[in-house]
Amino acid sequence: MLVRIITVLVLAPVVILLTLTLSTHWFSVFLLAVTLMGLYEWNRLTIKSSGIFSIAAIGLAVAAWWLVSQPKLLFAICALAALFWAYQIYALQQFGQRFNRSQLSGSVSSSASGSKCAFPLGVFCLLAAWAALVLLHQQTEQGPIATIALLVMVWAADSFAYFTGKAFGRNRLAPGLSPNKTVEGVIGGLFGSFLIAGLFGFFVLDFSSDILSVWMAAGLCAAVFSVVGDLYESRLKRLAGVKDSGHLLPGHGGVLDRIDGVIAATPVFATLVFMTPVFIMPGKWPL
Repeated sequence: MLVRIITVLVLAPVVILLTLTLSTHWFSVFLLAVTLMGLYEWNRLTIKSSGIFSIAAIGLAVAAWWLVSQPKLLFAICALAALFWAYQIYALQQFGQRFNRSQLSGSVSSSASGSKCAFPLGVFCLLAAWAALVLLHQQTEQGPIATIALLVMVWAADSFAYFTGKAFGRNRLAPGLSPNKTVEGVIGGLFGSFLIAGLFGFFVLDFSSDILSVWMAAGLCAAVFSVVGDLYESRLKRLAGVKDSGHLLPGHGGVLDRIDGVIAATPVFATLVFMTPVFIMPGKWPL
């Protein structure tokens, strides 16, 4: 636990400082570096091909260079990703039930982890998370602070869920995917994210009541989908037969283990915020 806390205390200020001080162009480069580290681990969990990873990494870099100045396309990518993650609520439930029944023999696990779709989906999901954060960051002078707010919402959902689950957890949420995750923990995570959304929206971003209500509702949905992202990565790890996606972050495992919730939550949040008229009126978060 101590190592886990120290890692957070070192990394969080760095992420916050870079997000607040970098221009959107350089922020997108920083974010791309994190995205590529996540893609490397996704490759290790699925197809395990250095050649295909290299091609995908170059493709992501080229796409990022072009998309950073295309906000409407960034939004379209977020919207498609939001639909994908909404479907995963059903797909993960079905997978969990099958896993409980069969416990997946080793041969099935090995075959499933090499699915032809798993890696391309990873490329898309990581690109969508990158797109959502870049889109939010580039919005007027409040963009960088709003980006920090979104990240803190997801972090709060994870932290509140962890401590609430430890204290009150009784009913397991998805035992076939993540045995330690409880319904009580998720409820605590939702409360934490909703609280942070309200505090940032009211005291820091100074939103009017109509914008604040949309912001907080989107924050609550982001917390829900951060759980979906966590479970989706758990599915990948179950199929690959590993506990962590990597070992880069002491106490946390790999980069994917730290950003799995962010990958799902951010495109959903961006889609909900930017499809709402109060956020796209002239002078307010223009696309």
